[in-house]
Amino acid sequence: MKSYLVCLLFGLLIISCKQSKDVKPMESPLAIVIKLEAAESSKDYDAARNYIDVEQVYSPVAKQEKRAAEDIWKEFVEFKYLLANSSKKFTNTFPFHKYKIIETINGDTSEVKLLGIEEGQRIKEIIYELTVQNNSWKVVSIGYKK
Repeated sequence: MKSYLVCLLFGLLIISCKQSKDVKPMESPLAIVIKLEAAESSKDYDAARNYIDVEQVYSPVAKQEKRAAEDIWKEFVEFKYLLANSSKKFTNTFPFHKYKIIETINGDTSEVKLLGIEEGQRIKEIIYELTVQNNSWKVVSIGYKK
């Protein structure tokens, strides 16, 4: 009886280890925000699409301007890229160190808040809202507070 129990536990352990190899751990919402910023700063649109739902984020502006969300997104990324490369004051590296970062996860939704910590910072708060899509977090909204 004792050996039967040991064999059963050993079998369960092997099965659970095999299953855990098949399940990829989901990256944190903060990791997704950082990867999105990195992909956009190098204008790697294909990589950035893995981290953002362009339609959801840019469709409100697209409807106002009667243009495609994808075009508005690319124009915004291009603007940031040109700004960073035309001035010594700006860089295409996001200054995460100038923000207090708060990550909140609530089931299939999450929020990453970047709260400005320096006096006189123009943007006081950046809020990324994310949802789970295809077993990964995706940015579905970006808000700025001045």
